[in-house]
Amino acid sequence: MPSMFDSATYHEFVGRIDRLTPESPRQWGRMSVQQMVCHLTDSLKGALGETPSSFKPNFLSSRLGHFIILNAPIPKGKAPSSPEFQVTQPGDWARDLSTLKGYLERVVTRGNTADSVWGIHPRFGRLTLTEWGKLLARHLDHHLRQFSV
Repeated sequence: MPSMFDSATYHEFVGRIDRLTPESPRQWGRMSVQQMVCHLTDSLKGALGETPSSFKPNFLSSRLGHFIILNAPIPKGKAPSSPEFQVTQPGDWARDLSTLKGYLERVVTRGNTADSVWGIHPRFGRLTLTEWGKLLARHLDHHLRQFSV
């Protein structure tokens, strides 16, 4: 999986986000498309360290755990979201979409800064810049596929 910090990857994801509509069909899971947009925004806020993390060390925070989360298929509808990534409630569709794209741009901008500081993932703990870039790309890809884009 490419890194979210790659310019081509970023532009691909923005294009996919732009193809979302309030009627985009869900392929699995329970979230509505608008809840998914807010969930992705919350995950980007977490990556930026803008939300407190309830992280407690576990297997997924080990080096092997990081390898698994960055390489194994993401289960469809089986892995519950961290509460930190389910905070924002859907509001106006256009505003929620704009907010998501704004946070995505902030993440990419910070990822291309040599001395950037990142949040602590609530399940996976401290991640390197490379790990954040790959995880964010995988996470966005997973949920955009969930809604057929």
